[in-house]
Amino acid sequence: MLVMTDANLGMEEEFNRFLDDVHIGDVLQADGLVSARRFRLSNHQPAFASGVPDLRYLTVYEIDCEDVRTAIASLERHRETGRWRQSDTTAPSRVCAVYEKLPSVWVGADADEMTSESTRQIVRPGEKARMDR
Repeated sequence: MLVMTDANLGMEEEFNRFLDDVHIGDVLQADGLVSARRFRLSNHQPAFASGVPDLRYLTVYEIDCEDVRTAIASLERHRETGRWRQSDTTAPSRVCAVYEKLPSVWVGADADEMTSESTRQIVRPGEKARMDR
């Protein structure tokens, strides 16, 4: 699940402290959510990038359950019952979307091995993947 947010003007330090110390821990109590990682929008973007969001913060939550609907239902219950706390440091605009995992996993070329679960290939640095499947 990807959540894009931003801090209210002048509240960035409090916003980050709240997310790190309170909110993410609350959200991870929902069924099926197993980890979270936060990112801040870089000032450096590729020239071909268009539509760079105004929301500067991204949290990527890993969902690990048989049916993603279980995690979504648990998240909705947590929010409705106040089991995850909110803060006035968070700007009202946000984007939240759940993505389902595809079978392919690629590891960068600087890793010892590159693997693709979808083709069950191991591609060593300097070699090219076979595309015969």
